[in-house]
Amino acid sequence: MGKLSPQLAPGETEDLREQMPERLQQMLGYYQAYAAANGVLPIPANYNATAQGIFNGVLDRFGAQILLGLLSFITLVPFYIAYRWRRK
Repeated sequence: MGKLSPQLAPGETEDLREQMPERLQQMLGYYQAYAAANGVLPIPANYNATAQGIFNGVLDRFGAQILLGLLSFITLVPFYIAYRWRRK
């Protein structure tokens, strides 16, 4: 078998760690060196890829509108509080 490459076989789903343990160790070594050189953080134990994808999509699509709404709310609340306080 040739090199394992996601570019050559992006849909590869067969677990080959038992058939090619030396290859696995070599690839893990490459990744660990890359992670150390580039400051890659470990994935948190409670990480949820689906939730993160939804959050990123919403933020990408509606980020400006959400920010505008929050800033408007923060700006208008003091005026509302002052208005209610004067009416007492």
